[in-house]
Amino acid sequence: MKEISVEDISFSYDRDSQKGPCLRNISFRIRPGETIGIFGPSGAGKTTLIFLICCLLKPQKGRILVNGESLWEQRNARKGFIDKIAMAFQFPDEEFFHESVSEEILRVLTKKGFSEEKAKALACEALKWAGLDAEGFWSRYPLHLSQGQLRRLSLAVVHAQKQELLILDEPTIGLECRFKKRMLEDMIAYCREDEKMGIIASHDTASLLSLVDYALILKDGEIILQGSSEEILSR
Repeated sequence: MKEISVEDISFSYDRDSQKGPCLRNISFRIRPGETIGIFGPSGAGKTTLIFLICCLLKPQKGRILVNGESLWEQRNARKGFIDKIAMAFQFPDEEFFHESVSEEILRVLTKKGFSEEKAKALACEALKWAGLDAEGFWSRYPLHLSQGQLRRLSLAVVHAQKQELLILDEPTIGLECRFKKRMLEDMIAYCREDEKMGIIASHDTASLLSLVDYALILKDGEIILQGSSEEILSR
């Protein structure tokens, strides 16, 4: 992918609401090698924006383009784009539903087209990276893990896929301090070094703003500040 362009999108869950849309006139671009942070308090619209970007929701106004093609006007472009996304959801305990850690991660990798042998190698590598050694966690039931372990498993699944766009929704919640900075720095470095793209949505502005290349600050569904992390920190 050469560029993702979000152009003046707005969205409301309740079109008849007197409060107006929960996202209003959002615009930004992301290119290979870049990571964008979407920051703001709970209810600012961060997760809704994430869902719009990865086509789980459709904009009611504006459009999202990938390499100049509108995702909701070009069905093939939308399908091809979705296949290139690896996403960690805000609540990992709602993300997993298989009987073992190995089944969760291998199912994702084989659906992405990796052979069984390659999928197992990537899974073991990703679990080790996340501090979940394969020998100890391979057969564990995911929902018996702690919240921190679930979060690390969610990030390991993203890490293993080697996709072109990584999307992380509130990746620091429940994550132990000793893992938080290293894991996110590793994923941002992967984007920069391998010319991939990253989007991180979080209320943890203090910890993450200095790590990303570009940031959007949301409040009540609108961008109140955007720019490079250096520009925003200077203000």
